[in-house]
Amino acid sequence: MIITKNPDPEFRKNFTKRLKANNGYCPCALERSPDTKCKCKAFRDQVEREEVGWCECGFFFAQLENEEE
Repeated sequence: MIITKNPDPEFRKNFTKRLKANNGYCPCALERSPDTKCKCKAFRDQVEREEVGWCECGFFFAQLENEEE
């Protein structure tokens, strides 16, 4: 799997600020736990299952190595 960040520089900048302000926990999650630390467990599980797509927040994108977005 190849994991890339959102190509929109303004989105990345704003998301990174929110992530930093939240001590590395996903700003979209309602609770802070090891499962919501960015990259969250839901996205890590998605990658493990080799499922193509965006993380819940839209910051990371997972794709198969032989595919293009």
